[in-house]
Amino acid sequence: MAFPPSELLEAYCPPSDLPVSELLEWSHSPKRPGSRKLSLPPAQWLSKESPSVTEVPVEGLLLPSSRICQALEPLLRTVEDKGVCSVQHPTEENSYLPLWIIPIWKGADEVLRMQQQWRVRLVWIERTAKAEKWSDHLLESLKASMHHAPSMAGLEALQRGTVSVAHLARVLLSDEWLDDEVLDCLGDVFRIEAAVKSVSEAGDSESGTVVQVASAHLRTCLLNVHSGIARFYETQLVSGTVVRLFLPCNINNLHWIPVEIDFNMTALETGLQQDTWSCGIATANTIERRMNPSTAKWSPEAPGKARARYFIRIIEAAHTAISNEATRTMYAPALLGSMEGDTAMAELEVEDGHQCNDPSLAHLSDNGEQPIRLEKSRF
Repeated sequence: MAFPPSELLEAYCPPSDLPVSELLEWSHSPKRPGSRKLSLPPAQWLSKESPSVTEVPVEGLLLPSSRICQALEPLLRTVEDKGVCSVQHPTEENSYLPLWIIPIWKGADEVLRMQQQWRVRLVWIERTAKAEKWSDHLLESLKASMHHAPSMAGLEALQRGTVSVAHLARVLLSDEWLDDEVLDCLGDVFRIEAAVKSVSEAGDSESGTVVQVASAHLRTCLLNVHSGIARFYETQLVSGTVVRLFLPCNINNLHWIPVEIDFNMTALETGLQQDTWSCGIATANTIERRMNPSTAKWSPEAPGKARARYFIRIIEAAHTAISNEATRTMYAPALLGSMEGDTAMAELEVEDGHQCNDPSLAHLSDNGEQPIRLEKSRF
């Protein structure tokens, strides 16, 4: 397949780290006219006919449906050796375009979808700010963070860039339930901010206290005696390298609660939520307040404020982590320890049957209820 013309690539396939502000003002606007062809299955768009249209103007690019735009490229890889050499024109009968138009369609469709998503986020921000009576400073800070954020890419300092900022915004800047990807990114934020504080307060007597935030996946690993990740944290806790371990814990895919593994028995108070989707915010805030007692408690009456502030801090923490060499070296090992996908950790060679002899306490508290005590548990 020939390479698409560079002018079309530049117009409809912008870089994934393009700032949101530039994406919303993108000068090239493809069109999606109605057509009977839109009901065709993806396989019928591909043809063995030679292309009858070889030049596609930059302005006024016509697109098929979003479903077709996203389906054609992976389908093409399976039939490219079967004589397929063109794709149907979106509206014209017996008109065929070169196959290189397929990635252009996909890129243009992605631009349209991302523009729509970010506009929906702005509507939520304005509506929630008015309902909760946000300060002008919070509203403008959130908008500035959003406009400077990469529109389609992730942030390298948070989960190694595997979670896009668009996903973080879609979940955080909405009335949706937080997922494990968002909570794990917030855990990275807490670690980065703790590292910055440790650097600035190097003389503090408590700077040697090691507090870790594990990924949400650790709960599943705790139930598997062969888990390398669970054994990694067991070693860290027993050796004293980590003295307090926090993790967000999901209960039956219905509810988030904060968990603390410590040698001291104290309850976790989350604050009583007043809706069905703020348990993740309550969990993140509770973990943060245990790590840093000076942290303000979230307001169940205005959960949008907490969501807005967390999104601002996500953007700021990622920038801080990358720009600060001292901080980067401090939080990197902690980040390694928190990622459930690390092959190196999963393959830790720990003797089978090793038992933790020291008792530990796992404090589980839902809305301030009495925590559950686990003694001599296996991590």
